[in-house]
Amino acid sequence: MIAKQTSAIFFLAILIACSSPIQPGFSLPTPESACKQSLNWRGIVPGESTRQDVIRLLGKPSQKGSERYIDGRVSYYAYEIKDGAMAGLAEDRVFFDQDGVVTWIEAIAAGHDGQIYTIEEIASQVGATLDQVYVNNDYSMPEQYDAHAGPDDIYVWAECGLAVGAGLLEGTNQPSAAGLVIRHPVPAGELFTPTPRMEDMVFFKFFFPPTSWNGFEEHYKDKVPFFVYYIWSEYRQRIKQ
Repeated sequence: MIAKQTSAIFFLAILIACSSPIQPGFSLPTPESACKQSLNWRGIVPGESTRQDVIRLLGKPSQKGSERYIDGRVSYYAYEIKDGAMAGLAEDRVFFDQDGVVTWIEAIAAGHDGQIYTIEEIASQVGATLDQVYVNNDYSMPEQYDAHAGPDDIYVWAECGLAVGAGLLEGTNQPSAAGLVIRHPVPAGELFTPTPRMEDMVFFKFFFPPTSWNGFEEHYKDKVPFFVYYIWSEYRQRIKQ
């Protein structure tokens, strides 16, 4: 799906939700509430920053490409991770609409500086009330569920324009889920039930323009990446060394 082989292994598009095309002038629904904190990634703000801003802030990309989603093909700039536990395993990617405005960002949070970041730290910044926690990959392809591919769960704060992939590291004691409030819990009868935990380690962050829960479901849910199991396993092995 992606021109670069390594990216094709690590990032897969989730293609189920019907959504409006990413095209010049399309508008997202307004958030239902204000986020506690304005978010950006290295100075880049989805819905505002342009290709020129990205080059100015991050420099020349290691790769330029495009990827097809259910609502059309979207171009991106990829930036190599050159140090830390994720070096050589994945890339940070910035996606653009047809006007050259940033429409979403896939950023690796684990391994850049040797630190481990948790959901508790995210919640302290943007609030412990979030929209939903998905079992990662449980909405990838019909009848092809795999609850063990990559980080265990995806946490979504739509009004902040943030989705976070996180999971519990091996050897960590099973913690309490106390402290998180979910506005839109997974419907009863779903095949898998997520296990939200404040102690989950953040693996990646997915930034998009702040919107309503329905706006995220319609425009961005099918674009949140997931990682094949062995990259998660490789990362865990590297941080043990």
